Amino acid sequence: MIETSRQVHDYVLCLDCEQLLNVNGEQWVLERLAVGLASPLYYALGGLEPIHRETDLDVYAVVRNPEFDVEKIVHFGVGVFYKAAVHRWRIDKNRWQKLSFGAYLEPLRLFLLGQKAFPAGRATLTFCLLPPTNSPKRIYNPYEWMPGEHHTYSFCIIGLEFWLSLGKQISQDFCHLCFATKPYRPVVVNGHTDSVMTSRANDVIRTGGVKGKLAKGSRKTGI
Repeated sequence: MIETSRQVHDYVLCLDCEQLLNVNGEQWVLERLAVGLASPLYYALGGLEPIHRETDLDVYAVVRNPEFDVEKIVHFGVGVFYKAAVHRWRIDKNRWQKLSFGAYLEPLRLFLLGQKAFPAGRATLTFCLLPPTNSPKRIYNPYEWMPGEHHTYSFCIIGLEFWLSLGKQISQDFCHLCFATKPYRPVVVNGHTDSVMTSRANDVIRTGGVKGKLAKGSRKTGI
């Protein structure tokens, strides 16, 4: 684990497709990443009451909240997952990664091109905001975290988290949380992710798996 400004990147899409992704979601979302302790979108929830509450997880309906551009958020999330599935990405010196979406890849491509609607019934997209934290600049690459009768993938980028479920038998829990299709536009405030990432980071720090400036900072804090 290191602190770095390096990005996972490669030459994959043409300029026109990159511009399509940028205009339809990337630019809008990247301007709303966490600044300080949380994303501006978290604070845009204002005084709303959750429509559902569990331990470390609250769900809000933002259908009438003008701060949430549903189309751009959905397009951004699907775009990141799509790129993770059409190319084998080099994560670090000895590790490569590519997601496998099978027959579900083409419907997502057509959605991104604006030629088809979001493939409801075979896909759900959950949009999460991480609550205020002293470590908001965490990122994890797209990966599959819940294989089973359906497949669920996830990624996190500086205060925002997305889950994509694909399959013929997606659980009702994910269906009810689909930001792309549910008319009330559910947004999940997910405190569980940050606690898990903090625990994993502390484990890495204690075992000496931290390098560079991050290692110096962890020693100063006495973690």
